[in-house]
Amino acid sequence: MRKIIVLVWSTLVLAGCTPAVPDLVPPIPPVTADTSVLAVDAEVLVAETLRDYIDITNHIMGGGDPTLIEQVTTPEWAIEELNGFQTLAALGGVTPSAEITQFDVMNVRGRHTLVDVSVAACIAGLHEPMRVSIHMVPRAATLVIAEIVPWEDSTWCAPLVSL
Repeated sequence: MRKIIVLVWSTLVLAGCTPAVPDLVPPIPPVTADTSVLAVDAEVLVAETLRDYIDITNHIMGGGDPTLIEQVTTPEWAIEELNGFQTLAALGGVTPSAEITQFDVMNVRGRHTLVDVSVAACIAGLHEPMRVSIHMVPRAATLVIAEIVPWEDSTWCAPLVSL
């Protein structure tokens, strides 16, 4: 009898008739890569993205609609930018303008299509140029800014002195 129960149970297991065990962890949705940006276009797209970012930033600091920043940033980074614009507005009477004085593409990840780009840049505005690292990701055939992190040392941004 015991052999029959083991045999029946083994047959059911091999046939795939095991009792359903609920998933403890919800399934992770598959990652969909944006394949619209080719890696060979990285340098040109970085320059365009930085130009658009500065144009929109200056427009917003001049009184324009802050939500325009969403055109050149990820949704997550747009929140950071909007907080920054609110802080500037709270200072009152400050209408700074920003500019990128120099930039260098430090890392391009992706063989054929772009995964992400890391850029070192100098942003000038209210004070001396500040060196930042900018992380960009592809979106809809262009790049958008995912994060901007300032460096403590901005000597890279200092003008070169010829001898």
